[in-house]
Amino acid sequence: MALNGTTLGDAIADCIIAENAPADMKAKIKAQWEDIGKAIVKHFVDNLEVKIPSGSVIVAVSGGSGAPAVGTPNPDPLATDVQ
Repeated sequence: MALNGTTLGDAIADCIIAENAPADMKAKIKAQWEDIGKAIVKHFVDNLEVKIPSGSVIVAVSGGSGAPAVGTPNPDPLATDVQ
């Protein structure tokens, strides 16, 4: 599931907006929380680091043609960006 700041902001706004609030106030609170949600998601995407430990992913395979296939695991941790 992708991170979505607008959806996060809408969910928070839905929790805090009173049902009897005026429509213009509901719209203002929703817009503010959408902006806050986008900032939170941007912070996570910009700063989150994902590392896969060494030995967790097969990066090469040798053998075959009658010989058993042998996998070579990643020797070093793998890092990736979050999008």
